[in-house]
Amino acid sequence: MRVWANYDEPSQTAQGNELRLVSAWRALPSLVPGGRGSGLVHKWQQMTGHLFVSGDAGFIRIWDLESETAIQDVNTGSDTCVTTLCSSADNQNHIIAGCGDGTVRIFDSRVAGRFGSLLTFYDHKDWVINLNSPRLSDGKKIISGSIQGDVKFIDISAPTSAYKSIQALPANFMSAFAVHDYMPVLACGSSNQKIKVYNFSGEEMNEIRYHDGFLAQRIGPVSSLTFHPYIYSMAGGATDSLVSLYAPMSTTFRPK
Repeated sequence: MRVWANYDEPSQTAQGNELRLVSAWRALPSLVPGGRGSGLVHKWQQMTGHLFVSGDAGFIRIWDLESETAIQDVNTGSDTCVTTLCSSADNQNHIIAGCGDGTVRIFDSRVAGRFGSLLTFYDHKDWVINLNSPRLSDGKKIISGSIQGDVKFIDISAPTSAYKSIQALPANFMSAFAVHDYMPVLACGSSNQKIKVYNFSGEEMNEIRYHDGFLAQRIGPVSSLTFHPYIYSMAGGATDSLVSLYAPMSTTFRPK
């Protein structure tokens, strides 16, 4: 892991605002290599200054970046790798993890060495690509997407199973997934060179397949998606080495 300062400022060497490496360290020394592993997975928690790291390991390690020390290890209780991490919007001590076996697990970071999760959901049957606990729902909901193209809506306050499911993409085609924190929209990226945007009711708002312009080229297989933290815009990266920014025109997303 590397931590940088002044990354969003223009280079101003005279004023001392140039890009600067603050710290670098091996965040997960016990990372176990595998044939189909997630590698290193991390999530930054701005409010507490904590960094969660996991991946091909049987635990989630919590780092305090102010003191630059590891403060906690939380056992996952899962035989598979952790594929994605987020924190609960209403409880900063709760860590939510998606796993390679399709489970979604909630952990309490205050309990040292806890074996197993507080809650485990088994709605997905395969690799969880990404998940989020959007602030729009006061942290009571988890929305997750798996490689099988399905999106699950989970209510933490009624922990039984997903109360809603959307088959957003065909099985084995979902390669990226993102949920907006403050607006009821989610996006699914496909290895079949398309991005689909849905609202929380499951209605498809738009499908993006081409870059903007006359005779525009087809977008590449989508590898990553993310929404702006506050405004209604989205960025997508593909294996063609292009990063595209999208903004809404009326009620649909278009290239910006």
